[in-house]
Amino acid sequence: GGVAQVVEHATHIRSVRGSNPCTATKPYKGGRLDRAVRLFCFWLNLHNPCLWTGLAFTSLFMKNRYAMNRHQISKIISGGQTGADRAGLDVAIELALPYGGSIPSGRRTEDGHLPSKYEKMTELGSRHYQVRTEKNVIDADATLLFTGKKVGSGSALTRKVAEKYHKAFLHINLDKKTDDEAVVEISHWLDEMKPAVLNIAGSREAESGGIYSRVCAVLKQALKDRIRT
Repeated sequence: GGVAQVVEHATHIRSVRGSNPCTATKPYKGGRLDRAVRLFCFWLNLHNPCLWTGLAFTSLFMKNRYAMNRHQISKIISGGQTGADRAGLDVAIELALPYGGSIPSGRRTEDGHLPSKYEKMTELGSRHYQVRTEKNVIDADATLLFTGKKVGSGSALTRKVAEKYHKAFLHINLDKKTDDEAVVEISHWLDEMKPAVLNIAGSREAESGGIYSRVCAVLKQALKDRIRT
């Protein structure tokens, strides 16, 4: 009970200072510092149970306070395209985060019509992808752009529009970063930019095979403690 909580907090603090502060699936496995903490906790639990209980509650409080102090996202938007766009919508739905965004007339996407389950999207009068790309960048406070090795024309336009309207954006090249590295960079950027509405854009699945699943994995970790309730 109490021992596990304090050790978990010590591990959490160590990972925040290290290379992987956000992922729960790959905890820091420890070293001499963690072994020392475990021995101290065992000794304290035997010799001073009251002090031990206080430390356990303090540890839990500090962990919850860390999560509460992270910038909260109020809405995710995207253009509904396959790949990165679709990953943004699916992660928002999974995390019960409000979502939306502008899409071309006819709900046009690379793989046909955008499924009706994405019911909160706004269909525009134009079928051109460029129109919805520009509108989503303008409507968002910041844009998170995911690509693979190749940066397609749509992703290039997203960046150009963000620069034109002086909108914050972050380009994550998943060909050059691990998922953990991407999570760390995104987390720092979100805390600095503090966007309420976040636009998720990037490569189509046909341009960068597997980008959907990678963006899903990264966003789940980066956004899991940032849900505004």
